[in-house]
Amino acid sequence: MRSNRTGTGFAAGFIGAFVLMAIMFVMQALKLSGPPGFVGIYRSVFGSGASLDYVMASILFAISGGIWGQYMPHW
Repeated sequence: MRSNRTGTGFAAGFIGAFVLMAIMFVMQALKLSGPPGFVGIYRSVFGSGASLDYVMASILFAISGGIWGQYMPHW
């Protein structure tokens, strides 16, 4: 059976990014922190807007997590 490390790495990074987003949003809801860092980065690059910033920043963060997971060395 052939291993699909690229797809597995992307999926792992993508899921890991969602777990991290959930933790950050819970911390923000409990007033333990401000907006997540990836939202601030999105706003500095694309400008501040409505709550759509959170959606777009989250999507891009999850995709970047997948790309990171895809290209991490597999020991």
